[in-house]
This record gives sequence, C-alpha cells and structure tokens, in this order.
Amino acid sequence: MKIKHLTLALCLLTGFTFASAQSTDAPGKDYNPIITSVPSLSIAPDAAATGMGDVGAATDASVNSQYWNPSKYAFIEDEAGFAMSYTPWLSQLVSDIDLAYLTGYMKLDDMQALSASLRYFSLGEVILRESLGDVGYAIQPYEMAIDMAYSRLLSRNLSMSVALRYIYSDLMSADDPA
Repeated sequence: MKIKHLTLALCLLTGFTFASAQSTDAPGKDYNPIITSVPSLSIAPDAAATGMGDVGAATDASVNSQYWNPSKYAFIEDEAGFAMSYTPWLSQLVSDIDLAYLTGYMKLDDMQALSASLRYFSLGEVILRESLGDVGYAIQPYEMAIDMAYSRLLSRNLSMSVALRYIYSDLMSADDPA
C-alpha cells in the first residue's frame, strides 16, 4: 500500500515539474524580463562598505548609515556629519553612467537624530531605434531617491528609526518624436 502511494506521489510530482501555464517564448518576441523596478537602489553608495563586500549593515555608525540602517545614527558620537560620493558605474564598459550620493545627519540630543540623503543615478545617453535602419533619437534616463529619517535610542544597545523615501524613475526622458 505504501509503495502504491509513493509511486502515485512521485508520478504527480514529476508531472507538475514539466507543466507550464505561461510560455516564455512568444513568437517573434525576444525574452527580455525586467527584474526589478529602480534597480539603482540596490547599488551601495559608499566605498568603505562596498570595499568590505557590502557589509554596511554590520559596521559601526557612520555618516553613510542612511543607506544601510538609519537607526545607527542614534549611536553616533559626532553632532553632525555630511558626505558626498560619486561613482562612475561600469566605467570600463561605458563612460556616462554614474551614481551621485549626498547624505547628512544632525543629532538633536544624545538620544535622537535626523538624517537625509539624495541619490541620483544617471544611465547616460541611450539611443532608441524603431527599426534596424533607423537613425534613432537620444534620451538620458535617470533615477532619483530622496530619503529622510528620524532615529531614536531606546536603550543602551537598541535604537529604531522611521524613514520616508521618495523615488522617481524617468526612463523615457525625451518625448517620442513619432
């Protein structure tokens, strides 16, 4: 009896493995999925944490904590801080893709802090073409995010923060000439 149930379960699982409700190969279309929206938000803006393998969440509080965990500002010693960074993204492939990042914080007292950041990711100049022989037209897509956070120390080893983020993505920055 157990062998009968095991065989039936194995056949059902094998059948479901090869079943597919959606086809990824539409006739005449290339399969080109969009993985995420605003993928530039996953690019770490500070060189120190990136150089350590993107471990910014596991490091001590610094001026760049806004990206990793703004609640770390409650533990920071200095009264205020400001940082600016510029990263030429994929510079060995193209010369006009870059990430600019501006961040800062201000301690209100020993237990609370305010912080903000601005990130601007430019995808450079992109030429769009309707067909193979088309001259095309240039667009300059970009993505931007503005963050603001309030951090508070709850105990000697615990803090929390509330952050707001405004995200803007302009991937078609030129009007369609057609």
